Amino acid sequence: MGMGIFKNFFILSLILVLGGCLGKELPKIQHYELSLDSKIWNQDTIQKNLAKKRHFIIYQGTEASFKIASKKIAYKANANTIGYFVKSEWIEPLPLMIDSLVAKAAKYSNVLLSESTSTKDSFKLQILDLYYDERSEVVVLNLLVRTQDSNHLLTRKVEVQSGGFGEIIEAMNQAINFALLDSFLLLH
Repeated sequence: MGMGIFKNFFILSLILVLGGCLGKELPKIQHYELSLDSKIWNQDTIQKNLAKKRHFIIYQGTEASFKIASKKIAYKANANTIGYFVKSEWIEPLPLMIDSLVAKAAKYSNVLLSESTSTKDSFKLQILDLYYDERSEVVVLNLLVRTQDSNHLLTRKVEVQSGGFGEIIEAMNQAINFALLDSFLLLH
């Protein structure tokens, strides 16, 4: 009889423990994507500068340093530590999103992306850094633009408005858009 009570108690305890574990959901991951910001690309002065001459350019793609080449969204807690947000990630790897934005931005900048080798003009993007700096509450972007003639390092720092995680993504989006605009202005 004593063994039966112990067995029932053990089974009941096991059901409660497992029931509690099975009832809990894993944290859901929120996905984000970058987009072309029409407020940045439709400014009259920018359009006048970009409309001067139509360019045929070979786009050689985007590379990213290993620490940010994935779907992970990076932050920096201190000078020597890069971390990644646990519950948030990009919808696809960062270089693929940038490639998509370059194709869309080309329409605004009077650039025709070409695969032809008859044109000598080409460019490639290399993302060295894209992260949220927790200490200064800014998004930092370092983008290397490689053209056939030279390399240009573009640095953008965008202050994150108070609110929530969406404001960090918005600041990253602005940094990328301004850097892409600067890249296309370099090509003209």
